[in-house]
Amino acid sequence: MGLFVLVITLYIAIYGGMTWMVLTSLVRVLALRGIAVWVCNIWGALMVASPLLLRRWDGLGHSELRHIAAWIAYVWMGFVFFAFCLLLLFFVFRILFWCRRVALSDLGLRCCSSIALFLAFLCCLLGYSQAWDIKVNYIKVETAKLPPEWPYVRVAQISDVHLGLIVREDRLKKIVEAIEASSPHLVVSTGDLVDGQMDGRQKEIDLLQSLSAPLGKFAVTGNHEVYAGLNQAASFIEECGFQMIRNEVLALAPLLLAGVDDDDIKMAESFSSSEQNLLSSLSPHRFRLFLKHRPVVMEDSIDFFDLQLSGHVHGGQMWPFTFVTRAVYPMGTGLHRLKNGAMLYVTSGAGTWGPPMRFLAAPEVVIIDIVSSETAKK
Repeated sequence: MGLFVLVITLYIAIYGGMTWMVLTSLVRVLALRGIAVWVCNIWGALMVASPLLLRRWDGLGHSELRHIAAWIAYVWMGFVFFAFCLLLLFFVFRILFWCRRVALSDLGLRCCSSIALFLAFLCCLLGYSQAWDIKVNYIKVETAKLPPEWPYVRVAQISDVHLGLIVREDRLKKIVEAIEASSPHLVVSTGDLVDGQMDGRQKEIDLLQSLSAPLGKFAVTGNHEVYAGLNQAASFIEECGFQMIRNEVLALAPLLLAGVDDDDIKMAESFSSSEQNLLSSLSPHRFRLFLKHRPVVMEDSIDFFDLQLSGHVHGGQMWPFTFVTRAVYPMGTGLHRLKNGAMLYVTSGAGTWGPPMRFLAAPEVVIIDIVSSETAKK
């Protein structure tokens, strides 16, 4: 309970402060007075509270009214983020001018704030557009561990779709179409497929059920499966035709597939499992594909897999937040070659969390061709 209160307090302090700064600039630019200022204050308080209220009322289902309310609240959040970053940059320039004993006039301050708010608006438009432009990224990995009858294995990876109030069947359809066009042998989800209550989502279930692959569809948990309610999230994912892999190993015809739960689930369930113990059971003579939501490579596990697929970071989702995610998870989006020939691929994910925007962090579906070394030579 104490941790929950701390998180809520930090959220209100940080997001509330950002909102206050943006609204203060808006009041200055528009020269608002009296009741108009109070309307802005009420709007700001409502927008700060909205994400908390939407989560609190998650059990009410996915009505159109809640979808519209979520869209307004999270678009505003995106605008506040961009505006805050630009206003902060403007503040730094003001400090530099002040150090040179050059003061901006009130008109100059209003002009600079106007430019910052207008650029934030443009960033929102561009970010919303980029969120819909789902890329297909092809990766080739060579190995000598495939059996002769499998010259290559094509794996489609999705991650961080965040099906919920914002990401719905229209966005999911584009993701499914991108996967189907690549004709993969295997489809894997590396966590955060859902984000919230998933009752009454038959359209999404039908879309994911229609997705087929000869070797099957498999999924591991992410932190948002915990937030959505692990049991109901797992039931939804399995109803969509995915087999959950929870700290276990599966032997498929061409390769070995291992997957672990997200760290938040281990903490929530007081579950203790050694990733090394799980992976060390895999035969080193077969290709070992490892699914893990967070892009963290454990030093004592690195010798026991050939390719780890992860997500979680969204590529930062909205630059410059990329710098924050890179500070926490140094191995950012893309393919990383590790020691002893092991590799890690971190996807930027296919959906969005919070603001329905992507800015300089394109969403993607990843197609990994695991190719036999003999086939690659031809």
